Amino acid sequence: MDEVEFWDLIALAEGSADETAVHRIWLGLRVREPDEILGFEDRLAEVLHRLDLRVIAKQRWRDVSEPSWLPRIPGISEDGFLYARCSAVLQGPGMVARILAEPRAFKRRWDVRAEELLYVGPQAYEAVTGRAWDYRYETPVSYETGSNPAGGWS
Repeated sequence: MDEVEFWDLIALAEGSADETAVHRIWLGLRVREPDEILGFEDRLAEVLHRLDLRVIAKQRWRDVSEPSWLPRIPGISEDGFLYARCSAVLQGPGMVARILAEPRAFKRRWDVRAEELLYVGPQAYEAVTGRAWDYRYETPVSYETGSNPAGGWS
């Protein structure tokens, strides 16, 4: 799946990470061929991998569910950083480009419910094919925190 198609699907969420927004992406994938759904998974992994930079992870951010008076803590957790990156992806290509150009742009409140973005492809694949998702499927790159060799991780 090319970048334009990927971002068109992401735009269906309208920048939100709530269940309804992510469901709209699922609906957009539900009418695609299985290979296109796998392409979505590959592209999502690639975008998340690009954002997997230690300099971004070190920014002080917090989940939107946390009170605003709590201090922002850098690098809350590996999973938290992954879910915050998912939230950034749901904001669209402009936000991803802004963060990559200026990592301090990540210093904000993110909705970690965006974790659901990681499951929308497998769920759509199962709906389209009638077969269980093979969780051994490997994208060309990993989106797990610390997996980007150019990310400055030690």
